[in-house]
Amino acid sequence: SWVLEAIADAALAGASGMIGIVLSELFSAAANAANSPGLNPVQLLKVLRSSSQCPTRCLLPAVERLDPPTLSGLIEEINAELETQPEQMSIEDILSRAWMASQVALVEGAEENHGRPDARAAVLMLLVAAMVETYCQENQQDQGAVATSLQMVRDMVPASHLGLPAPSRMNSLVLTWRGEADNSRFQRLRAELEENGVYGAMTGRADMLGIGPRMLLVRSRHPRRVIELLPEKSGMILTRPPLPSEREDPANSNLVSLDSSRAIRPIRPAVLAYASAPGLVGDLANLGATVVLSRRGIPQEVLPIITEMEQEVVQVLPCDQVSAAELANLVRPAKDKGIEVMLAPTQDDLQVLEVARACCQIVSSAIEAPDLIQLQRSRTFDALATQRTWTVSPKTPFELLASSVSPNDIQARILTRKGEDPELIARIQNALSQGAPGIRIELISGGQSGDTLVGVLSS
Repeated sequence: SWVLEAIADAALAGASGMIGIVLSELFSAAANAANSPGLNPVQLLKVLRSSSQCPTRCLLPAVERLDPPTLSGLIEEINAELETQPEQMSIEDILSRAWMASQVALVEGAEENHGRPDARAAVLMLLVAAMVETYCQENQQDQGAVATSLQMVRDMVPASHLGLPAPSRMNSLVLTWRGEADNSRFQRLRAELEENGVYGAMTGRADMLGIGPRMLLVRSRHPRRVIELLPEKSGMILTRPPLPSEREDPANSNLVSLDSSRAIRPIRPAVLAYASAPGLVGDLANLGATVVLSRRGIPQEVLPIITEMEQEVVQVLPCDQVSAAELANLVRPAKDKGIEVMLAPTQDDLQVLEVARACCQIVSSAIEAPDLIQLQRSRTFDALATQRTWTVSPKTPFELLASSVSPNDIQARILTRKGEDPELIARIQNALSQGAPGIRIELISGGQSGDTLVGVLSS
């Protein structure tokens, strides 16, 4: 059981998607079922049957709209096969029957979903296949279960993916929260999410007092709604950009440094953006940035995130002095890992938004790191030169705000703080219109705890 607990912890610590969370829950349930030093046939049956707890422990209802619901089907298929057998079966019989049942469930689930296999079900099939192969190795028997399973997955997933629709950018934002909460608070949070129509995968590793690290992973069109349900003063919130579409049109991609001697493909430069406004998190992620919600007093472990980007150059965008100091401390450790971290001189959320818009534009995969650094630096300063920003409050002299804009200014953004007075917003809009008649005004519900922010874009 302690080995299974260790695997559960490792799966959760390394989870970067739904599959890691599912594996953690499976191994955690298995650890609870194992109560002897070794696995005999009876213990193995208990471990496999304990997997039926996984769907109720993971918050996964709406994932059915993203992948076919074959996780529960696969587990039911395995357990139905094993329930009909006497408990005197050998370990070899148990594993072979479980492996066969996992293959059947994967194929049937793919057929129900017009040929598209479920990634979670495929991983679980491979997990059972690895158990089969390990048993064969221990007993000097023929191997090949894993290779057979891998080939089966390859046969089900054509390389071209011609029959699959392009992924929806708005539906593929993935928000992760890592924090600590006791069991009762954790269950209340889960209930609140479900009541508000927010679904995803949630798990945790509580200690003997019922307190421990928790992880929530959600796909949502509206990450702000999820953020507002999370504990305000605990945990790191990270939102990842949508997966790129294979058919993304590079016609307007501003490709640079083309080299005919190598394979050329468009890539999106790595950008890590800090934001204090929950209302901007979705916009920044849809631009292509990985977004950390900056909250005072919350430690941000972002070096592993930078490493996961797997690019030589990463542009980081602080939204305030606190995040700038945190990010500055990452430059040397990242360089030791072979990654050049570029710290932009952004100072607020609207500057982060404008620079992210510029720096997330795709480039050529053939561009060398020094050229990409120069290009991103140029994009950053060009973006900052086009926008001026101010913080405003009821004490702000609005005649000064009106005199700060001119007819050359083409657009203004108002990023409102949480609970802002509508009368203040009206006064800001009036001042901007007086100073620059005809200026386009964009009102953004930021929801930040700091002051309302105004940004003006020049032509």
